[in-house]
Amino acid sequence: MKAKSFLSAALLFSIGTITINPKLAMAMDSRAADNIDTIIVHHSATETGTVESFRKFHVEQRGWDDVGYHFVIYTDGTVHEGRKSKFVGAHAKGRNYSSLGICLVGTDSFTKAQKKALAGLIRELKEQYQITSVERHHEKCPGRGLNVERFNAEKYRRANL
Repeated sequence: MKAKSFLSAALLFSIGTITINPKLAMAMDSRAADNIDTIIVHHSATETGTVESFRKFHVEQRGWDDVGYHFVIYTDGTVHEGRKSKFVGAHAKGRNYSSLGICLVGTDSFTKAQKKALAGLIRELKEQYQITSVERHHEKCPGRGLNVERFNAEKYRRANL
């Protein structure tokens, strides 16, 4: 199944504008959309941050090719694309090849706007990639303020947070 564009009207309308960074290092490993079966949700562990600030940290401090996350959700609920989904992420050691990484800016509590944007983004990604699992990065990430497991429930298809 060929993945549709992230710039679909449904995604833009339901969760806001996605900012796209067109400059990516060519050294990153690409993958087929068929290999993506999991979404892994993270938090930034910072009160503020942008895709560009996370990219700068990941490139300059960690030595990565780009920001590790595929999407970052700001506190106002805007969704920003980081690393292109066709490239393997750098957000969950041992699970990057088959997953997409979403990072919410914040530590332990998230805004209603972030939760709504996360729900819309997960719904769109699950449909687009036939994703079967949504997971937290680890037990402390994305914090206690978000029940990530609810996105695996069948009733989630119509549910809001």
